[in-house]
Order: sequence, then structure tokens, then C-alpha cells
Amino acid sequence: MKRFVLGLGICIYLLAGGPEAADPSSRVARLSFLEGRVSFRPAGLDDWSAGTLNYPVTSGDRLWTAENSYAELHIGATAIHLSPQAAFTLSYLDDTLIQMSLSQGAVVVWIPVLNSNESAEVDTPNGAVTLSQAGLYRVDVEPDTNATSITVRTGEAEMTANGRTSRIRPGRMLQVVDNQQMADTQQAPPPDDWEQSCTARDEADQQALSDAENYVPADMDGAEDLTANGTWTNDSAYGPVWIPARVTADWAPYRNGHWVFIAPWGWTWIDDAPWGFAPFHYGRWTRLRGHWAWTPGRHRGGHPVYAPALVAFVSGNRLNDLVAKEHGPVAGWIPLGPREFYRPPYPASEGYVHRLNAAIDGKEVNTAGDYQNREQVIAVPLERMTGAMPIGAGALRVPAEAAATVRTVSIAGLYPTPESYRGRSVDERGTVAVPPEGAESRPVIVRHEIPGVMPALSAPVAGSAPAPPESHSNVSPREPVRMETAPERPVDPSREIQQRQAEQQRQIEQQRLSDQQRQLEQQREGEQQREAERQRQAEGDRQRQAEGDRQRQAEAERQRQAEAERQRQAEAERQRQAEAERQRQAEAERQRQAEEQRRAEEAKKAEDARKKGGF
Repeated sequence: MKRFVLGLGICIYLLAGGPEAADPSSRVARLSFLEGRVSFRPAGLDDWSAGTLNYPVTSGDRLWTAENSYAELHIGATAIHLSPQAAFTLSYLDDTLIQMSLSQGAVVVWIPVLNSNESAEVDTPNGAVTLSQAGLYRVDVEPDTNATSITVRTGEAEMTANGRTSRIRPGRMLQVVDNQQMADTQQAPPPDDWEQSCTARDEADQQALSDAENYVPADMDGAEDLTANGTWTNDSAYGPVWIPARVTADWAPYRNGHWVFIAPWGWTWIDDAPWGFAPFHYGRWTRLRGHWAWTPGRHRGGHPVYAPALVAFVSGNRLNDLVAKEHGPVAGWIPLGPREFYRPPYPASEGYVHRLNAAIDGKEVNTAGDYQNREQVIAVPLERMTGAMPIGAGALRVPAEAAATVRTVSIAGLYPTPESYRGRSVDERGTVAVPPEGAESRPVIVRHEIPGVMPALSAPVAGSAPAPPESHSNVSPREPVRMETAPERPVDPSREIQQRQAEQQRQIEQQRLSDQQRQLEQQREGEQQREAERQRQAEGDRQRQAEGDRQRQAEAERQRQAEAERQRQAEAERQRQAEAERQRQAEAERQRQAEEQRRAEEAKKAEDARKKGGF
């Protein structure tokens, strides 16, 4: 529990954006392929969990592949393949930088496009590898021999270690062994079976992206899986449209998968389908000629902006009356339709929100009744959502009258559970593969400081000159300390002049100290104001939650009283019917007795008449 609380605090800090919230990255890495036992550890948590297909991976997240196990990440069209027994960290990821670290094992990195403002870096215990151009690269780290090798198939790389930078050209390999001693490059060895399989997967993905290039941009995560799993067409109303193949008649988007909580975005949808990434983090869904169809929108350059889930969360009295009454608290959502604006629940600037919705030319939807897919409400018990449980198996039937009256709600107060952070806690064996001791703790050397994320991973390159500032970072690289000898001044024979100069110097120093003190006070005052604002917002959240609890309790009491009144009326009706039945039976008994008496009298008369006739 102590470890989870610590991780929760770090994730909340990341979700809030640190002391000053900033826009999240427009892209994430997608866990696109798993074979064998692959484990995942989110940033800020100590516990490992089983890797999950389609899971978004972001800054500070770690992966471990067990023996005979493999994994693959995609960041747009860039592919990162992990060998067995690889200890890998995605150290930092934003719109222009991919920075990863490898303390053990091997990675194959395929970068089909690298723009002039973008860079990629692989940090190892022996040195930092900068991938300078688009191309195919391989990095191997051998912990037993303390060696790192860098192989360039195509492209160009630089290895920085021991105060020295070496360039590695296509078809060459560089080895760094024993305390960062760098050897000369040599002819690259031929690729082994694993590397050949990685290249084959990359070529297949490139072909799939080429087939879909008229519909979606190549750097949209998961776009390579769409052509083989559905049909592309152009619609006059929506533009590019993709219809999934091999789905059941009752299939619906955001139904077959589960929810997790990933900072800084918050609640994030993880779909079960092998192709289930792009259609759930970009674009919109609609019903088209009796089928569900995905509309990616019209992209006009720039990275497509990732979203955690393009849905509207909803609630409503009828939904609570007809569904929650039987199943307890309920979470419900509607897939957003074409041109429906997505307002993220996490902190973001208006510029970011505009880029997030630019491809769909969206408009804000103010009421749930205006959503195109308002009749397609998906609802589950709340604990199934927050517990990272499969949604499809627990989806509740939502009556039409309940779906027609839902309203949109905020999920800002929906707090995650430990399961929300970990996702799938165990693999098919019921356990989790954990890296051996020391596999992930080996320090790595970095060339670029990791901007504000996990500083423990950073280590200066010994003796190396700093790299020039990059556009992706707001943290300047460390500057070398430069010691210079001040020029000698001639001695002034006038003591008065010397004293005056000393006084001026003292005043200048006092002014400098005063300015520093004023700046510190301003910073402290600003922090106090921000803390007061955070407390005010927290108090407002507590009051809103308390008011919500009070309203829910009042509603529960109203329902209890209404139920009691229904039961009282039912009991009165039962007693009335029982009394009527008793009266009916009494009347029937009276009539029976009267009938018997009549028959007896008639029989007596007949007997009397017979006797009289006999005389």
C-alpha cells in the first residue's frame, strides 16, 4: 500500500502538470505487439503488471521482456522492437523528441521519417546514441561484458561516450566496452533471425500505411492495422470512412475493452481488438448504412493529437432509476459522432484543444440530447470501470427511455483505484515476469537532459561538451564551468580612490543581494498564491462532492419512501382483495344454504302430498 500511495502522488502530480500545468504531448507510444511474457511498469509505480496490447506508453514508463519474449512499440510510423530479456524505459516523449534508455538486451529501431526539428536518442550504460537520420538501427547492451554495440543498417548515428563523439555510417557497427572505451567502427554483421523478423514486420506496416495514405496520415498511431481489418471508402458527408470487418452484429465502439488511468490524460480506453488503437484515440464513430463506421476527419499537417477516449460521459435520473437501482452506481458514456467537439477533462490550453479537434471541424455539444449517438449509451457498474475490468462482459442493457434523458457529466471527481493504474495485473500464467535484480537499475548516460521527468535517469556525459539547446526542451543542457583569470589592474596610489571603489562595489553587491531576495520573495509569494488557489479549488471540489453526496442521499431517501409507499398501497390492495374474496365466499355459502333449504322444503311438500294421495 505504501508503494501505491507514493505512485499515486507522483501520478497526481503529473496529471496536474507539476507546479505549472502544461499541454500534454500530442503523441504516445503504443504497445503494438506482444509475444511471450512482457511486463509493464508505469512511471511512478514500483509494481510490475502484465503488458497489454494497445496500451499507451509515455514518459517514464518501463518494459521488461522475459526469456523467449518479444515486444514492439509504435510512435506514429516509428517502430521500436524489443528482444528477449530487454530492460527498456521510454525516458521522455513529446512532439519532437523520442528519448529511450536500454540497460540490458537489444532494440531495433525503424524510423521512416525524421523531420529537421525531431530527434531520437537511445541511452545506454556505455554511452548515448543519437539517431541522426531516418533509417534502421540496432542497439545491443551486454551487461555481463559491460559492452554496447550500435549497428546502422541505413541512416546515420552518433555515439557519445568518454568525452568523445563517434559517427556511425550505414553498414557499420561501433562497440563500446570496458568503462566507455570506444573502438573504431567495423563492418556490420548480417542481421540475425530476430532482426530479420523485425524488418519483415516493418515492411508489412509500411505497405499497410501506403495503402491507407489517402485516408489517414502515416504518423497516426495504429493506422497500419486498419487496411487489413476493414474497408476504406469516401463518404460525401464525412470524407474518409473506415468500416471494421469481422465484428458481431451487436458490436459497438468503446464496449469491448477496459478503462485505465494514465497521467496526465486521466481515464483512458484500452480496446481488445488488435486494430483497436487509432479508431478509439482519434476521429469519431457514426452509424452508416446499418454499420458502425469510423471517420478519422481531414488532417491538414502536423502530428495527429492523441486523446485518451473520444466519448461523452453521461448520467441521468432515468438511467439511475432503471439501471442503477438494480446494479448500484453506474458509469455511462456515448461515442462521439462526426463533427462533435471533444473537450478534454485534463488541463490544456485552448490552442491544444483546437489542434485536438482540428481534423473534424467540430462544434461544442451542450446537451446529451444533441449527440448523434445519443441512443448508443454504454453503461456498466462503476466498480467495473474503475477496477479495470472487461466492459463487454458487464455492459448493462439501457432502456430507450433511459438513454433519451441522459445528460453529460464531468469525470474530474472520479478517482482511480490501484487497479486503474496497473491495468492487467497478471499474465496468462497468473503471475508477472519481473526483471532480475540490477537489470533496470544500471545507470545510463544521456546526451540531452530529460526535461523535468525522472531526473534520476539522467547522468552527465563525463568530460563531454554540452549539446546546443534543442527546440524540444525548456531545460538548457548543462554548461561547462569555465575558469578564467582576471586581468591584472594597475595599483592606484590614491587610497581615497580605492576606498570609493570599494564602497561602490559594496553597494553593487548589496543591490544584487537585495534583488535576489526580492526575487525569492516574489517566487515564494507566487507559490503561496498558487497553493491558496489549489486549496480553494480542492475545497470547492470537496463541497461539490459533499453536495453531490447529499443529493444522492436525498434521492435514495426519496426512493426508499416511494418504495415504502408502493409497498403500503400494495398491502392495502391485498387486504381489500382478501376482504372482497371473503365476502364473495360468504355470499356463496348463504346462497348454498338457501338453496338446500328450498330443496328440503320442496321435498317435504312432495312427501306430504304423496302421503295424502295414498289415503
